[in-house]
Amino acid sequence: MPISYLKSDSLKFVYFVTPKCACSSIKRALLPQLLGERYSRFTVEIDDSEFDVHDFLRARGANYLNKQQFQSRYLRGVFDDYLKFGFVRNPWDRLVSCYESKVSTYGKDPDEMSYHPLKIGGGFEELIYLDMGFDRFARAVANIPDDYANVHFISQYRIFFLSDDYRHPMHDFIGRFESLEVDFETILSQINPDLGVKLPYHNIARRKEESYRVYYTDELRELISNRFSEDISRFGYEF
Repeated sequence: MPISYLKSDSLKFVYFVTPKCACSSIKRALLPQLLGERYSRFTVEIDDSEFDVHDFLRARGANYLNKQQFQSRYLRGVFDDYLKFGFVRNPWDRLVSCYESKVSTYGKDPDEMSYHPLKIGGGFEELIYLDMGFDRFARAVANIPDDYANVHFISQYRIFFLSDDYRHPMHDFIGRFESLEVDFETILSQINPDLGVKLPYHNIARRKEESYRVYYTDELRELISNRFSEDISRFGYEF
């Protein structure tokens, strides 16, 4: 699954999609704006309890751009007057969320386990498998370079900066998962304060807030600190 961006030409915004940073909730909230007048055609499908907003948008494709497509248009000035925004999350917390939703099967219903482990290339495929322990999962992630990493645990800064040097920011605003509701309201106020969009709670974590720390030994904490050092320094996170 490549890095992706969602655009609305009518409301002039680009959402930088960062998995495991409430992207399901954000996509659901923005769906009427992304679909425009086509939205009413799909209300029955969207209201279904099994509705997958990611598959839905990918199948229709019109709003999605991959990084190469977005970057090319960005450099030509196509999105100069668009609000370009996304969200980031504490890397240690994000990795635990990735593990819980994509790898661990503990406490899940059988229907939730009918997926395959995270898809990875570059000969690293066998490092991650279903129901592996978190310690082994984190060590595997630490050994998988970003060029081959699954987007659910790729370094977040790669989504927001030009890929030629990773020093040039392409975004206007970066919100934080830790202040999701407040930052999302800030974004809406810039897009259109009259939209009346509400952020739905989707894929709510089963664990208590900040309990990601219990997953880490001192050694593992340092290992992930080194793996995601750019995210930690650029976005100002700490354990």
